Amino acid sequence: MKKGISLIQVDKGPSETSKKIKKLSIYSSLFFLVITIIVSAGTLYFYVLTNNNLSENTNKLSDLKSEIKKLEKKEIYLVTVANRIDSIENINKIRFLPSKIINETIALIVPGFSFSTFELSTNKVRIEGRCDGLASLASLNEKIDQVKMEKVFSDYSLSDINRAKNGEYSVALTLYK
Repeated sequence: MKKGISLIQVDKGPSETSKKIKKLSIYSSLFFLVITIIVSAGTLYFYVLTNNNLSENTNKLSDLKSEIKKLEKKEIYLVTVANRIDSIENINKIRFLPSKIINETIALIVPGFSFSTFELSTNKVRIEGRCDGLASLASLNEKIDQVKMEKVFSDYSLSDINRAKNGEYSVALTLYK
């Protein structure tokens, strides 16, 4: 009998290497499936945890915003009041008080002195008047020096001293604030 070459392949079943490859592919697929499930579960847990914290933080944020709004109104009020107080203090510093100056000027009146003109401005007082005699003129001069020592007025000028025939002295006095 002649043996010939047969080109038809005979199926001998799966080979050993193909069985190993098939087993390895099944194990690797299962391994990747388990890893995917673990990663997905971790991601889901992280998402739920983060979302829960986010809602809590959103509630806290809205509470803090409402508290800030309440405090903002108080702050605006306090700033307004502080500005008004500063303005009032500035006005009081530069305020011209005629009654105070008049009261301080009255202290200069001595017996025998009468004034005919009284001019009041923000930084000075001008008085023109008459002294009955030399004694009242000397008293007026002493009183001016005394008031200057008390630092009621910063400076003074006693000018235009004229003696009339009847013995009276006309005086012009300027007091500087």
